[in-house]
Order: sequence, then structure tokens, then C-alpha cells
Amino acid sequence: MEYSPLLTPSRLAISFHFDALAHDNDAESKAVNETTEVSNDSNGATPNPVVLYGMQMVQKFNKKTPDEVRILLALYRVPDKKVDLVMTMNAPMTSVDGGAVGESDWKSAKEVFNTAAKSLRIIDYGLFA
Repeated sequence: MEYSPLLTPSRLAISFHFDALAHDNDAESKAVNETTEVSNDSNGATPNPVVLYGMQMVQKFNKKTPDEVRILLALYRVPDKKVDLVMTMNAPMTSVDGGAVGESDWKSAKEVFNTAAKSLRIIDYGLFA
């Protein structure tokens, strides 16, 4: 079998967490648009995250028409503590209640999320007992 970077343990784990989030959201459909391994600014003190950008169609507030929600998810694997630390953000792109954001807001949200994902620091590993 040929090695594929798409099958790394971290990429499989982030897909698992994305699917779990879709399940918790009762998403009617879901799609992963991009998965990227990112170097952070911690000089090795905090694991490098894997970042996923995806989409889920979610019915909210008992409405018949689902909202398109774009999902940003960062995964930090801490194997020696047997912990996956997940940071997530969502952006409603269509919304039956009028709370949707536009493409420019999405781009801004993605930039803010990327900055947060690269700069997150785990200071006290004792939190993961």
C-alpha cells in the first residue's frame, strides 16, 4: 500500500473530531474542504496543530431549512497525556434567522482562527492528569 499524507494519525483523528461535532450538531450533511498540518510559534513546547476547514448543514431552532455552517477546527495531540485538545470556531454562512456572515467576514474569521491556532500555548500539562 502506498503511503498517503492524508492517512496520518493526526489527520484521521481530526476527521474523527469533525465527525463527532457533526453528530452532536445533528448535521444533515458535512464535508471537509481542507486539512493542513501547521507549525506553531511555541518552539516545540506545544504540539503543532492540524487544522481542518469544513462545512456542515445544520437545522437550527426547529426550522425546516438547514443553515450552512463553516467549521474551523484545530487539533493538538498530546500523546504522553493521551489527550486531544480541540479548538473550534463556526461561521454561519446561510441562516434562516438572518445571522449569517458574508465571504469577507469568513475570510477575517479564518485569519483570526489561524492566528489563534498558531499561537495557542499549553503552559501547564498538569491539567491533563
